[in-house]
Amino acid sequence: MKNDVLMLPAEEIASLVNARKLSAREVVLTFLTAAEKDETNSFITLCRDAARLADEVDARVKNGEKLPLAGVPAGIKDNICT
Repeated sequence: MKNDVLMLPAEEIASLVNARKLSAREVVLTFLTAAEKDETNSFITLCRDAARLADEVDARVKNGEKLPLAGVPAGIKDNICT
């Protein structure tokens, strides 16, 4: 299922993470790995160290919290001033 997650819609990723069938950490690492291998250079900055936040999501889900966007990764277009 690892690479299959790349094709899942956001609501399905969140549903699987909330059901604890998939961890937020797995999702983040799968997407980061795919972005690193992307030959089109679609992403110029990857925040691999921010993936630790996925552990917090997993802990909250483990404690019974239902999060509507649990484990759903996001990309920000580089024309946005952050």
